[in-house]
Amino acid sequence: MSQDAVAAATGLKRSSIANFERGRHHLQLHKLYRYAQAVGVETAELFPSLTELADGDLGAKQRIQLGSETVEVPSHQAAFVREILGRGR
Repeated sequence: MSQDAVAAATGLKRSSIANFERGRHHLQLHKLYRYAQAVGVETAELFPSLTELADGDLGAKQRIQLGSETVEVPSHQAAFVREILGRGR
């Protein structure tokens, strides 16, 4: 699913979606619910697990390829971002 499609489904700007996915922008709770609905996941899937919180490794980053650009995203969001990117293919 493209960022443009998510933006259209949520009423947010594509740049806001990109910044959220890269961990640069925080969404208000009601927008987070719209985002989860647009990408077809439960809202809870967007948050780190209790184990990840207990491990205290939320500052860790992973690199993800977005087209020709490589971006860093929080480790606890990396699998989710990869899954969403895979749906658009």
